[in-house]
Amino acid sequence: MIIVSGIWIIALLNAFATRNIELERLLERNQFLFREIHHRVKNNLQAVSALVRLQPISSEARSDMERRIAAMIAVHEQIYETDQFDRVEVAPYAERLVKDIAAAYDAHVTIETSLGQVTVDRDQALPIGMIINEVVSNAFKYAFIGRSDGRLVVELFGESDGTAVFMVRDDGPGIDTGLDRKGMGSRLIAGFVAQINGSYNYESGNGTCFTMRFPANRPS
Repeated sequence: MIIVSGIWIIALLNAFATRNIELERLLERNQFLFREIHHRVKNNLQAVSALVRLQPISSEARSDMERRIAAMIAVHEQIYETDQFDRVEVAPYAERLVKDIAAAYDAHVTIETSLGQVTVDRDQALPIGMIINEVVSNAFKYAFIGRSDGRLVVELFGESDGTAVFMVRDDGPGIDTGLDRKGMGSRLIAGFVAQINGSYNYESGNGTCFTMRFPANRPS
C-alpha cells in the first residue's frame, strides 16, 4: 500500500512539474507576442511620423504632430522594453518626453524634475503621455518665447489614497485662467484627462502651474 501511494505521489509530482514547464513556456510565448505587438506598433508610428514630415503643412503643425506621435512611441517603447504589459511606470517615459520636447526648442530653460514611482494601467499610459506632451510643449511655446532663460519644474508623486498628482510649473508671464480654451491642445488635454477619470486645473501667479490628479497605484 505504501509503495502504491509512493508511486502515485511521484506520478502527481511529475505531472505537476510537466504542467509548470508548459505554463512557463506559454508565459514566455505570450510575453514575446506582446513585446512584438508593441514593437510593431512603434515601428508603424515611426512610419507615420516620416509621412507627416513629407506633408505640405505649416512647420508648427508638423512639429506638433511629430511630438504627439513621439509621445505614443515612447509609451510603447516603455512597455516592451520593460516587459510590463499590465502596469506601466510613468516616471521613465515622462522624463524622456520632457527631455525630447526641450531638445526640440531653442530655449535656455532650466528643467527640474521630481518624478516619484507611480504605476498605471496600460490603458492609462498613452493618455498620460499625451497630456505630458501637450502641457510641457505649451510651456515651451508660450512661457519662454522671446526670453534668454527660464525655469520649468515637473513633478509626479502618489498620495496615500491611491491618487497620483502630476504638476508642471513655469516662470513665464502666466495665463488667463478664465480663458475659454478651444485650441487643439486644450481639447486634447481635456479629453485625455477625462479618459483616465482625472481632473485638472491651471493656476496663474509668477508663471503658470498645471495640476492634474488621477487614479493610479504607487509601488510600496
